[in-house]
Amino acid sequence: MAQIVANERVNYAKADREQGFPLQEKISCLRATVSVLLHLCVVFFTFLSSYGPCFPGQWD
Repeated sequence: MAQIVANERVNYAKADREQGFPLQEKISCLRATVSVLLHLCVVFFTFLSSYGPCFPGQWD
């Protein structure tokens, strides 16, 4: 019984190690995507505030 538990632990450790790198890649990819989206939002709102009647008090 103890041998089965030990084998399970080894298998879980292997699975964690194998999935560790793709998880890091996913996180960095997600960070890059969020960063690009934030930049696009900033550019978009800057454009709107410059050229559109979007924010109150702009045309006063």
